[in-house]
Amino acid sequence: MSAYAIDSTSGALAEVAGSPFLASGSRNTGSGARSVTIDPSGRFAYVGDSSARAIFAYRIGPGGGLLEIEGSPLAGSAQFTSVAVEPSGRFAYATDSARRLSVYRRDGATGALTFVEEALTGIQPNAVEIDPTGRFAYVANYGPGNVSAYAIDPTSGALAATGTAPTASNPRSIAIEASGRFAYVANQVPGNVSIYEVDGATGALAEIAGSPVAAGAAPRFVATTGSIE
Repeated sequence: MSAYAIDSTSGALAEVAGSPFLASGSRNTGSGARSVTIDPSGRFAYVGDSSARAIFAYRIGPGGGLLEIEGSPLAGSAQFTSVAVEPSGRFAYATDSARRLSVYRRDGATGALTFVEEALTGIQPNAVEIDPTGRFAYVANYGPGNVSAYAIDPTSGALAATGTAPTASNPRSIAIEASGRFAYVANQVPGNVSIYEVDGATGALAEIAGSPVAAGAAPRFVATTGSIE
């Protein structure tokens, strides 16, 4: 995995010493790393790997340097496509090629993940995103062209399906801006971004007027900065 320092003035990236990093000195994440996410404390990183069919957990060293694997990779029976950690840091969520959205409890001290439950989602789930309040989870489903929404139990981290929202064809990723009011989905085909207003009470998504908007050829990822006033 590669790591970079961000210049606070220009935003420019500089690769940190020793990057890209191996795990435990000689083991890498495998050839199919699909996603990386950082826990809210900034102490741990998680990589979903499709070829290894595993989630790799890393401890982030001082200054963002050395990344050391935490225990053995969390093996699965299918190809992991995305991993997300909710804002409290107590739970993590992962999608895989078997149409599953799995829930894991996180150990805040070691970063280790323990399986809680799984739920079936749409065909080819590509990405999972948690809203800033930690109350809702969303999955972009590539095959049917929609986003599945779930309510998160604050005690157990368990999921309850609350419905789906249609997107343009082949959604690849989803991002929710910091206020939690709006969600954005990158659609690989026909090359646009769908925009939704998020219901703060139910988590339901309602596409806004003027959505989707053109985004060039085959967009795969979308991200937001700050919150909308």
